This record gives sequence, structure tokens and C-alpha cells, in this order.
Amino acid sequence: LAGRPNGGLAAALDVGAGDGSLCSPYARLFGSVTVTELTSPLVWRLKATPTQGASLQAVATAELTPRALGREQFDVAFCLNVLDRCKDPVRMVEQLHALLPPGGWLVVAVVLPWLQSDAVARGSHQRRARVVGGDFEAAAASLLDSLLLPAGFEALRLVRAPYLC
Repeated sequence: LAGRPNGGLAAALDVGAGDGSLCSPYARLFGSVTVTELTSPLVWRLKATPTQGASLQAVATAELTPRALGREQFDVAFCLNVLDRCKDPVRMVEQLHALLPPGGWLVVAVVLPWLQSDAVARGSHQRRARVVGGDFEAAAASLLDSLLLPAGFEALRLVRAPYLC
């Protein structure tokens, strides 16, 4: 995260933060961190997560809007292991783009090849992202071409790494 916008004063958003195990290590790099989760018990747990100096706001919401999040923009947004599990990945990426200023960063972690599942509500309607490809390289190209680039993002780096959590 070296060279991130606004340095130590930057505001970060962590979408679907779970138990906070992924946001804890990087929270100290930011002035403020807003974390989201869908359930109140996870939000309560997140509020108890030590952030080593950054102010932390935990919000129970599926809506990534300034009103729901209490902030107009973030310098960096983390979407780690969420896009392939949410109800509408296209909408989520569009909402994240709207929350980032020009030059803001979106950090995405997703399992490739893409296998979309709705971990939130079985049996309900889910918008499918058109990410295809049977191997990492083809799926990564498809993720960029069909989901991230149309939303207005450009790729700075693409990294293949072990599964995070």
C-alpha cells in the first residue's frame, strides 16, 4: 500500500469485513476505517477490533452509499472475498467506484477461476457477473474486461496469491 492516496490521513472502506482479521493489519495505515457487514453480531465484533490508532466505524449495511456509510468518499476501498459472494457484483463495483475520488484505489481479492455463489440469501434473485475462464489468467482477464473496466476502474496491479482466509 506504499504510495496510497493521502498517506496516513487516508480514509479506508472495508466491504464485508467479517471478523476483522483482514482489516486489522492494515487499519494502522489509515486515519479512519469504515467496515461493513450484513449482520449486527459481526458489526459488534468489528467494533471491538483493535485498530492501532485509526478511528473505526462499523456499519451493518448492504448498501454502499454515502448515506449508509456516513461519508461521501474514501481514498481506498477493500473488497476482499466478497464480489463472488454478493447479490449483485456489478452494482457493488459501480457503488465502490462512486465512493472513490479520482486516483482512489480499489483493492480486490477474489478466487479465480470465478465461481459466483450467494452466501447471503439462498433462493433469492442474484445478478450474475459475466466472468468466464477456466484458468487464472483467462478468469483474471474476464474479471477486468467484464466487471472492473466497465465500472471505470483501471488495473494498477494484478497479483496471484494464496486464498485470504
